[in-house]
Amino acid sequence: MKKRTQKLLNFIKTHRVRLVLCGVLVLSLYVTPALTQAQYKWTLNGYSIVQAGEFYFDGNYMHDSSKNSYYASTGWDGKSKLNVSDIEIRNYDNALLTNKKDEDIYYKMSWSIETVHKDSSSTGDCTISASNSTLSDEDNIQIYQGNNSSTGDIIATGDPKKHTYNFEVTPPDGGLQPGDYVEITMQAENVDKNDNGYADTSTSFHRIIKATFRYTVSTADSYVESFDPTETDGDWEVKLKIGTGTLPDMNATAQTVYVWWDTDALEINPFNMDFSTASQQQDGYTTITVNDKTYGIVKFTGMGSNAIRTLDFYKKTYNDLTNTDVWFTADTTESMINRNTLPQNANGAILGFYLQKQLEESSGK
Repeated sequence: MKKRTQKLLNFIKTHRVRLVLCGVLVLSLYVTPALTQAQYKWTLNGYSIVQAGEFYFDGNYMHDSSKNSYYASTGWDGKSKLNVSDIEIRNYDNALLTNKKDEDIYYKMSWSIETVHKDSSSTGDCTISASNSTLSDEDNIQIYQGNNSSTGDIIATGDPKKHTYNFEVTPPDGGLQPGDYVEITMQAENVDKNDNGYADTSTSFHRIIKATFRYTVSTADSYVESFDPTETDGDWEVKLKIGTGTLPDMNATAQTVYVWWDTDALEINPFNMDFSTASQQQDGYTTITVNDKTYGIVKFTGMGSNAIRTLDFYKKTYNDLTNTDVWFTADTTESMINRNTLPQNANGAILGFYLQKQLEESSGK
């Protein structure tokens, strides 16, 4: 027994450094998770101390300013009043995530409008006014038209609540021209009320939500910028170039352009690349008979900014003209071509175009 004990002591003395290191390693296997768990719990507890209960301040169009919420559209005629409707400020992200009872929101909202003219031939600025469709005394909504701002209280009950604003833009006398646009910027921030009832931005949970809207004047008359049939003296071919201009912004919607022609006067070249591609699509090439006249119609979909399509025709004998006469001259072009007109209203023209929007309007859609 003594010999065994002595051997053990000698072993410990000889290998004490290694044994100490092994002990530290074993201990760390137990201590490290405990420390990590303690640190994790401390972090969670620390977070819960500084994190308030649910607080939501958002909108359907306006969102956190870091998201750069931007909305653009075309098709406004620039003459009629423009309505920007159903702009919501609300106390929820979705119907399940709302401010708790007594976590009210007092906010300040402001808006601005800028009128931008494409060239100097268009002048005058648009004006804007606001209204609110939220009908409740407790909401305490105040609109200040003079400085384009408002304040409001969203009294939290634990249920989704919102304030809905509507804006009306009035164009200047004479309206705006194609390519002109208005840009409306809306911003709301949740604030505290000071002792005098005015906005105080010192709230611990200060947040700004924001959105920008751009409305560009774009009519059928301006969408197709070039529609130019060309021919040479004595040539029985007609080459037509259809081109769109530069759309006002990258979010402008590409439109569908329909090109039509009187089949008694012109015959399409079926081997033309653009015609062949378009005609292979559904309803890409059709014919229509109106007042005993047959018109061919080719549909070009998605003609966006600076898009070009070309068509080739062969001339037939038409009225007193032969296929070797020059048909499209400065004097006759306007009577031979109809722009932005359906073939039903050709009125003697043999070539023209219209947009999808015009087709829908004519059919009452």
